Amino acid sequence: MAQEILTCEKHPTREATLRCIRCNRPMCPECVVPTPTGYICRECARRQEDRFYSVEALDYPKVFGIALVANLVACGLSLMLGFWYAAIFIGGGLGGAAGTFARRQTGRRVGRQSTAYAFGGAVLGALLAPMLYLLLSAGVLVLNPGLLFRIGGLTVIVCTVAFCVAIYSIYQRRI
Repeated sequence: MAQEILTCEKHPTREATLRCIRCNRPMCPECVVPTPTGYICRECARRQEDRFYSVEALDYPKVFGIALVANLVACGLSLMLGFWYAAIFIGGGLGGAAGTFARRQTGRRVGRQSTAYAFGGAVLGALLAPMLYLLLSAGVLVLNPGLLFRIGGLTVIVCTVAFCVAIYSIYQRRI
């Protein structure tokens, strides 16, 4: 009696050497997701991850807005102090606070794109901070990107990177 050769459902030209322990689907080594108890397919792994993602419609705009305002304040404070190395602490501190605040405001719900929305808000805040700083200090709104970079360049970049690292660490928690 000849044994039937199974093929992978995602790659029909490849021989399936493993089966998913949840749905018994045949898989090739490329489609495998290792777990402590065995191998599962990508679809089962995604379904398992979906338990952690329960975002609602207004959660992404909330996260974006909180990150925008918080990084705008962080970059503004860093520009007022004038020391780029202080931006590490200001950005990191306000990033952690903003991430925690955003998680609370969304009822601790997280979506797959929550971190990306927070990063987007942080970057927009970083772009607006030098303009707002000039507007407040000189009374003139300047839209010259070269001048804005010379004013805030390294300080704003360092502050935003520290802010985003703190946000990332907050959003990687599962609870």
